[in-house]
Amino acid sequence: MRKTRQSGYRPPLTMKTPVSILLLFLADAAFVCGQTAAAQAADMEQLLGAQKITWEQAAYFSLGAALETAPANPEEAFAFVRERGWLPKNARAEETACMDSVSLLLMRSFSMPGGLMYRIFHNARYAYRELKSRGFIQGRVYASGSVSGAAFLQLLSELLSYSGGAKAGAFAYTGTAIPWFAAPVGDKADIYLSAGISAELENEAWKPVPDVHRFEFIYNPNPVMRFEIGRVPFSENLSWVYAGLFDGLAARSTLGGGNLSAGAFYTGLLNKKTAYIVMSPEDRQAYYDRDVYFSSRRLVLGANWEKTSIFDTRNTLFLSALGQFDLNGKDTKIHSQYLEARFDIPLRSSFNIKAGGVVELMEQDRRSTAAFGFSLDLAWLPPSTWQDSLTLGGRFSSGKWNDSIGAFVPITAQAQGRVLRPELTGVAFLQGVYTARFHSAASADLFAAYFFRTDETSYSDPGRDISARSSLLGGELYGSLSWMPLSDVLVSGGGGVFLPQTGKYFKDDAGLKYRITLELVLSF
Repeated sequence: MRKTRQSGYRPPLTMKTPVSILLLFLADAAFVCGQTAAAQAADMEQLLGAQKITWEQAAYFSLGAALETAPANPEEAFAFVRERGWLPKNARAEETACMDSVSLLLMRSFSMPGGLMYRIFHNARYAYRELKSRGFIQGRVYASGSVSGAAFLQLLSELLSYSGGAKAGAFAYTGTAIPWFAAPVGDKADIYLSAGISAELENEAWKPVPDVHRFEFIYNPNPVMRFEIGRVPFSENLSWVYAGLFDGLAARSTLGGGNLSAGAFYTGLLNKKTAYIVMSPEDRQAYYDRDVYFSSRRLVLGANWEKTSIFDTRNTLFLSALGQFDLNGKDTKIHSQYLEARFDIPLRSSFNIKAGGVVELMEQDRRSTAAFGFSLDLAWLPPSTWQDSLTLGGRFSSGKWNDSIGAFVPITAQAQGRVLRPELTGVAFLQGVYTARFHSAASADLFAAYFFRTDETSYSDPGRDISARSSLLGGELYGSLSWMPLSDVLVSGGGGVFLPQTGKYFKDDAGLKYRITLELVLSF
């Protein structure tokens, strides 16, 4: 059982424009609404060009974004919200909507709890104040003013990002059971099977989600060769681009004092929550769609090479080459290739340097852009009786700088940090990590980091100051403890805080973001 509390955290939303994600959402939901894709696109185009949206438009698009089963057309959507008192009593379908009542409509549609005054009165005034204070409504926007189509879509995008993650200050409860089976098959083969079910408490009800985990057949024709087929673990050396369990074939070999591994994989049968492949706005929208289980469909090819004792020293060189090809069948396809290197350099007996870098070439809309990232870590093993270590280092990923250099986009998104947890796209950070095993059954770690933006568009947060141009996001602190009293029982917990006031990106009155976790693992 795992219990997580998050405040202010929402999965980062990366889009070219605020329109793209809404367009995909509504296109995917067209069969629910009973409209053709052409009619849906026409409605979206009309909304986007509207200087002032109507009550009917606000109702239709709000419900379409927030509800799994939305009304079939704008007329039914307007009747739906009017019957429930989510609009002013005298509102007419074709009349211009005002911001404060649109705020109430959105908070009702997305079932947002709100603050004390909103919970007491549930009216437009406090709904507007709530969205304004949380940073969803930006700039000089008056409560009684009209709302343009573009501004409404931007607001919907922010709320979709919010609803896709944990609500502010709310506990998320998850439980997972993963039975597994492993056995030899003759003298040269093994089989490993594991599948499970996860359950998350959502809207006061447990929602079970089945999943296949490691599920592979392993064949060892000789001591230096190994083949794996099924759902197998695979990663490149930095674990920046591609890491986890994937469906396909992998081969590993020891040749000439080095280790070589290669694989070919298909991602379209993976659980989207565990794969977390969000390379495009379409991928991200599908990730937040409750009706979608499978991940983005992509073919991934990769090869890794590790060479120890470079030049008769203790240094180790790692090289990787990867490529992914978009099989989603969308008009906009994203293909990308990566070259990666890492160099480990031991210094005396207590220090170790790890330096790595990756270069990406991405093809999208018949245009090619390059991106890159690099990392540097210095690790120290103190001469103490504890098994402890201190690591200082940093990561850097390019942002969208011009038509030639774009934002670094990995295949599987990897959350960075412990509280803010941005993706490594247009983001850089410095970090320090101290770990210690002070008892045979107990360990602890302390983590500190400071985050930066490397462009002005890749990272987004509703609490941002819309006029801010600074690259300084802020710092965070996190600590955790793990205790294994028995070989099949693990208890762990941690907590930390992100301090927006240590940067210049968030609003001056932005609140702290915090994260608390508690986990119990039983193996039997």
